[in-house]
Amino acid sequence: MANRENFYRLLDLEPSVSDCGFIEQRIREKQREWSKARSQGNPKARRKADRCLALLKEIEAVLKDPETRNEEARQARKLIEQQRQAEAQELDEAIQVILASGGAFDQPQLAKLAERFKQSFSEAEVLKRLKAAGARFKGDPGQSKQQRRAKEQIDPVTAKSIRRNLDHLSQANLYDFLELSPRSSVKALSDRAIEIYKENQRIGRTDSEASARNELAGTCKSLFQSQDRKEKYDNYLAVEAMQGLKENLEIAGSDGFLSREEMDTLLKQALQRGVPTEEAKAYIEDYAQRRKWNVQPDADLPSEALQLCGFCSALASPGSTKCPQCGEGLSMDCPRCGAGNPTQNAACQSCGCQIGDAPLVKSLLKEGQRLALEGDFGEALRCVQKALHYWPDWKPAQEAAKKIRRKQDDREAEILGLQKQIAARQLVAARPVLERLERLYGKAGLGALRRQIEEGLDKAQAAFEQAQRHRRGGDLDRTLDCCDEALAACADFQPALQVMASSPPPPPANLVARSIGNRFRLTWKAAGSGRRVTYRVIRKTGSAPRDENDGEKVADVRAQDVDDAEAPVGAACFYAVYAVRGGVASHQAARCGPCLRKAEVDRLEASAGNREVILRWKSPPGCRRVGVWRKVGQPPAGPQDGTGVNVAGQGAHDTALKNGQPYGYLVKTFFEDPSQPGTETSTAGIKISATPISPPRAVEDLRCSRKGKTVLLSWTPVSDATVQIRQTTRLPEYSPGLILPISQADRFGTPLPSASANGMQVSLSGQQGQVSFVPLSVREGTAVAGKAVSVTTLDPVSALAARRSGRGIALTWSWPKGLDDALVCLAYDKFPQDPQGHQGLQFRVTRRQYERAGCWQLGQAERRRHYFTVFAKASGKDLYSEGTSVLENMGQQVAVSYRVAVKKSWLKRSIEEAWLELSCSDAARRDLPPMLVVGKVQAVPLSPKDGQVLAEIPGLRFTNGRATVPIPRQHWMNRLYVKMFFKDASHAQEVRLLPAERRLLRVS
Repeated sequence: MANRENFYRLLDLEPSVSDCGFIEQRIREKQREWSKARSQGNPKARRKADRCLALLKEIEAVLKDPETRNEEARQARKLIEQQRQAEAQELDEAIQVILASGGAFDQPQLAKLAERFKQSFSEAEVLKRLKAAGARFKGDPGQSKQQRRAKEQIDPVTAKSIRRNLDHLSQANLYDFLELSPRSSVKALSDRAIEIYKENQRIGRTDSEASARNELAGTCKSLFQSQDRKEKYDNYLAVEAMQGLKENLEIAGSDGFLSREEMDTLLKQALQRGVPTEEAKAYIEDYAQRRKWNVQPDADLPSEALQLCGFCSALASPGSTKCPQCGEGLSMDCPRCGAGNPTQNAACQSCGCQIGDAPLVKSLLKEGQRLALEGDFGEALRCVQKALHYWPDWKPAQEAAKKIRRKQDDREAEILGLQKQIAARQLVAARPVLERLERLYGKAGLGALRRQIEEGLDKAQAAFEQAQRHRRGGDLDRTLDCCDEALAACADFQPALQVMASSPPPPPANLVARSIGNRFRLTWKAAGSGRRVTYRVIRKTGSAPRDENDGEKVADVRAQDVDDAEAPVGAACFYAVYAVRGGVASHQAARCGPCLRKAEVDRLEASAGNREVILRWKSPPGCRRVGVWRKVGQPPAGPQDGTGVNVAGQGAHDTALKNGQPYGYLVKTFFEDPSQPGTETSTAGIKISATPISPPRAVEDLRCSRKGKTVLLSWTPVSDATVQIRQTTRLPEYSPGLILPISQADRFGTPLPSASANGMQVSLSGQQGQVSFVPLSVREGTAVAGKAVSVTTLDPVSALAARRSGRGIALTWSWPKGLDDALVCLAYDKFPQDPQGHQGLQFRVTRRQYERAGCWQLGQAERRRHYFTVFAKASGKDLYSEGTSVLENMGQQVAVSYRVAVKKSWLKRSIEEAWLELSCSDAARRDLPPMLVVGKVQAVPLSPKDGQVLAEIPGLRFTNGRATVPIPRQHWMNRLYVKMFFKDASHAQEVRLLPAERRLLRVS
């Protein structure tokens, strides 16, 4: 700390600021300011900017940690106090000089002193110290300052329109019209104006009052769009209020002199009208100056120490902690940074948070809490969320929102349970639950449920009273009917249940179960007269049901039949049907069983191979065995119509077949017959066909290239087969060459349309992540899986560049949209290709880290070649984009120079041999990557496409730093200019090709 500037002072931050978000924002602002100064400032500013930018990491580290940040703030406060004391001593010395010169000073001298000591003292404080020392203004003692420049106000036309409409509505100002404080934020004021306008539009009134409200709402939306416009209106209000005090001013100055007591009274009256003390004092002094009144000088007036309540605008005496009128505190903690502030402030002194919205925000919180107590959670949450709209970090509102949501969730869960009870007509049990809900959460939204309960209970009571009358008359059938009506209205109406329990219905008879497809159809005869009787069907596995609760309920129906498709396959089931009336079941039941539900094999598939067919399936539960029979040309009609095939487990392998000959198969399942122990029963069987073939060749060379969102696929065509490409985001495990029926191809994803014999184009729009493509060679319903390829849909980084930075290396790149992570891979011999399989150095980089430094840096780099590949990475996933590579040679770039050499005959001077001579600056260099030799007539080629390719060199080897490349004989007579290029231009980063001068590049 002793060797550097305090970071709070460096960032122009108040020591009271502790909010990390605000500090980080200030660091970013200063970083931009210093960067601009480093490139555009004068030499002194550049030196300071370089020094400050070098401290960025240390600044962030110190101010991010609470302990070091508090110490830095303490030191800042200490430095500020030391500076203030030093400047106070210098100011007092300057004042002594003024006193020694006669004790009078003028406005230019005051302004000069204020400018000199502005770091520690305001102009008002300088003036105060001058007066305290006995100094006075030159000339008129009442003329302490020059005429002040008037503050900008709203235009007179707008002011006149506002006053006319406010007078029509009997409102004092726009803040009263909006029912908000003058210290409210422009966001709150604008939102309230929009609410008023929308409410007026909803009501649709067109009278003069509605017109005035609409005009004022529109004016508010315009005036409170920005803080600058609001200040213009506030300036207008202040002048309007002070003009209302003119008569009192004239009374006070009738003797040509404003005393201390008169000034204090006028300032207090102005403060009560909402005019800040400083503005009121300036207005009075300017007014006195125009009227040529003398003003008794006094730096301290009692009215200047009064406190203004930010909630009700009442005045409180100095030292008070609560408002004497509304009881609210006169100071508050900022909801964002926690710093203490007077409630009369519009914004926090430390972080700028709009604390002037306190009356609105606190009233919204209270209203939300009141509505929550009444059970109106939706409206309560809306109020609290509106409070958080203005103060997002306010803990009381955040906690209130969580509490309301919890209570809302609890209430909705209990209401859901109550609704289920009402739907089941359990109204007697539902009534106390409803009463409890009303006690806990209020009656809001529960009226409809109460009506359903009360109406159901009233119907049940009326029906039961009618049943009692029939019972006394001896009419049992009518009695039971009325009790049934009562239970239809309220299923737990106990008096009706007791009557019904004393007279159970007779049971049904002749229950029969028939197998139809994959289900049982149950039929029976009705029980007695059947009036208001339902039937409960019970199923039990292994033994017959003993009563209506012994087993699984299949259905409750009024008809005399039902279908059961849920019976377990392969298990013996027993059924019982009970008659039910008024919730009371018959004592006896109609019964049948055992019944066996059979099922065919599942997922039957046939794969045809070379002179063979492989059948696969999944056996149903309870199946004892599976039988398979084969027939040439078509499936057999039954076991006697075909040849048996050996079955092993969940499949069969039929061999020694003839290729190209179709074969049909019958597959039947066998179960033990529960009605005749020791015997079997079988299904009708299912059929399938297949034709053995010689499987096609698998695609082993599927190639893939991606350009933006388009993928180009190509492969070598497969004779006598169609190549189908499947696309998937989850590649299953398999080995290339796998043979499978085309019906199983969906395991490799969805098929892609419009494939040619050897290529296709695919769009990746809407895809995210990694996409794999699997080639299938298809012939006669048989597919052979080839080797898959994969691409990622993530865009790579672009504009990758490397530069030396001191003893390190700095990388810069452009981030792809939507990605905030990258992986930098480093090797010293070649560019890394696989981000997950790379064995060299790896560095994880976030966008935030990158933007903080403006680059990514590798410190203390060795003097050797550095091969970098940068992969963009998806957040939270091991998913990477294609790599972007760059080479930094660190001054170790290899230079290869070359020239054309020819050998001519002695007599004819014709060319006998022509070649390129290459010389490498690095004698240890052994080879070069693939290259192109390009020739052109009359001029030296400028690029690989600017001429004719004479030869492709797959790899060039050096011996003692030298190599030769022959020039083909057919090009000697053309007198071409010859030049060499890398086949892959990226290799030019590693090796620099240096052609000789123009005349030495010609074959001549």
